[in-house]
Amino acid sequence: MEEDLRAWLYSVLVMVSLSLAVFLVQLLFGRVLNIAFEVCVFYLPTIILLIIYVRMKVRRGSR
Repeated sequence: MEEDLRAWLYSVLVMVSLSLAVFLVQLLFGRVLNIAFEVCVFYLPTIILLIIYVRMKVRRGSR
């Protein structure tokens, strides 16, 4: 279970880093990607991963 939680944490960190990088590129250099693409590929999966990680962490803590 500890390895699963660590894997989810790493995936969250990777996606947060990618989302932040895309956000900064868009902020500094203007719109490079379509907003729908950004949301569907970067931001929405990041939010979903974060929710899954937090729920797993809470469930692990309640046992």
